[in-house]
Amino acid sequence: MCPRYQGLTPFTEQANKCAPGTERMIDSEDYDPVEQEGFAGEMQRAFVEALRRRGIDAGPEHVSINGAETNRAYFQFTLRVSGDGCLLPQVRAIARECIREGSQEGTKHILIGSIQRAFGKTRAVVRMVVVETALIDSGGKGDANGTDADAVSDALGKALDVMEYKIACAKGVAR
Repeated sequence: MCPRYQGLTPFTEQANKCAPGTERMIDSEDYDPVEQEGFAGEMQRAFVEALRRRGIDAGPEHVSINGAETNRAYFQFTLRVSGDGCLLPQVRAIARECIREGSQEGTKHILIGSIQRAFGKTRAVVRMVVVETALIDSGGKGDANGTDADAVSDALGKALDVMEYKIACAKGVAR
């Protein structure tokens, strides 16, 4: 069992039905859904589309949109990236799965950024940050006309295209 769970009743002893040797990080229905809802969900789908247009088999489990429900004009996002340049699933995608301790690949980089939508235009700003040092490895900016989901996807795609660091693939939850 993970050290942070010592002294707590593991979810495997509750009703989560994990196989022996595996456990869930959380077994609550109140935990954030993998597929976000509302405006954040619309933006999550736009991100997935931008990544798929670049040949990356990403899904909603790879993208986390933050702050979109409180401010549709400016919001942020984070994506976990492995040492070999592949997207990794977000914590909310891992949390409900039955996994073995130590089975998840560690994050080496985080793609962070923001989307700004104003005056009929959308701007995406991205930065690839090295987790170990917090230094920015690469960055990019992309603009698109319009403020709908297609414009967000286009602006993000342009920002990813000008970034020196290239995301190569997407990985799922390791079980």
